[in-house]
Amino acid sequence: DFWARVGQGGVRVALLAMRHYEENLNVAQRLQEKTRELGRSPGDVFAVADYPEQVQSLKDAGVNTVWEFDTEAGMGFAKEVITQLGDNLSTDGH
Repeated sequence: DFWARVGQGGVRVALLAMRHYEENLNVAQRLQEKTRELGRSPGDVFAVADYPEQVQSLKDAGVNTVWEFDTEAGMGFAKEVITQLGDNLSTDGH
């Protein structure tokens, strides 16, 4: 469903919070490639990292904001997303 929405231009925000750093990195890279192919913006992309040394590679892959689990966890991540998006955050599930 996610990749279908990307192809239709229906993703404005992506929260990459999978268990393994490599999965988050892979999706961020694929998202950049797919949206570039379609001539679209990837929107706002947020991801989590296990360690500080993973932050730069996620940013290089197009992630706007990276949240380090070593520093903060779940609730702080959600607060950061809300702060970054402000009034642009919709409640319609997209």
